[in-house]
Amino acid sequence: MSSEFNRSSTVKATRKPHTCDHCFKRIEVGEPAIRGSGVYDGDFYCSYFHPECNDWGLDCATRSGMWGEEFVFLHQIGEFPVPDHIAELKHMIEHYPKVAERMGAVATLKELETELDL
Repeated sequence: MSSEFNRSSTVKATRKPHTCDHCFKRIEVGEPAIRGSGVYDGDFYCSYFHPECNDWGLDCATRSGMWGEEFVFLHQIGEFPVPDHIAELKHMIEHYPKVAERMGAVATLKELETELDL
């Protein structure tokens, strides 16, 4: 599978609501967004992201080296092995507070730590 091309652009204010493809939360009318589009495996795609979610995604991919097929979206971090999940939640809370709030990272971290008696 391969990307034939992709492009991203900043939308200063959306004209209609969209769903962020990272967190699956709503991007409201008038909010800024990152719009991604391209062709992947011969199919056209168009996606929207909260700017903060996009920043987290790029940071996560840079830190992990997981690009392309391995790229991780916010809604997938629960699939990480527990130690990695905890480390990512802590990183998110420290460096991406808006994303952490949107994703309920503090509550999830407390649940995981309680389960593991940390």
